[in-house]
Amino acid sequence: MSKLRQLLFNIVLIGASLVFTWAVAEGFLRAVLFVEELPSFGLREPWRYAADLDDDYWKLAYIFEGERKGETVGFFNPELGWDTQPTTDQPLGIRTAESFADRNLVEPILFYGDSFVGGKHNIPEKLDALLLDRPVLNLGVGGYGVDQIFLKFSKTVQYFENPLVLI
Repeated sequence: MSKLRQLLFNIVLIGASLVFTWAVAEGFLRAVLFVEELPSFGLREPWRYAADLDDDYWKLAYIFEGERKGETVGFFNPELGWDTQPTTDQPLGIRTAESFADRNLVEPILFYGDSFVGGKHNIPEKLDALLLDRPVLNLGVGGYGVDQIFLKFSKTVQYFENPLVLI
């Protein structure tokens, strides 16, 4: 009986060790993901856990972004419903790393559209890297319909000289 008792003790010890290890790992992962004061190690990216067309993606984006929530999820716009967050550097809410004032606005290529244009790793971003002689500006907003795209176009195209517009 002593060997059976020792085997049972070892099985229970292994099980308890696995449960404890899982609980510590779960606690660490939750702390890294949801405690803003801790470094995230690149884990606070919603695309790692859900496709950008899923509701879970947008919920995680809202949770992870902290102070920048409005930039990712959008902000209320009385004419368009929602839009990208304008800033002092980007008064039109253009998705680019450069300041609006620093861009050459003569004969730009303007992209308008929905999440296919406004999402991460998009066509305008890749085209901008290839074309050095002509600015490429992304005015796309995720979830927009044709009516919102047209309204955004009507509202913003006046700021550019001889643009090539792609919708």
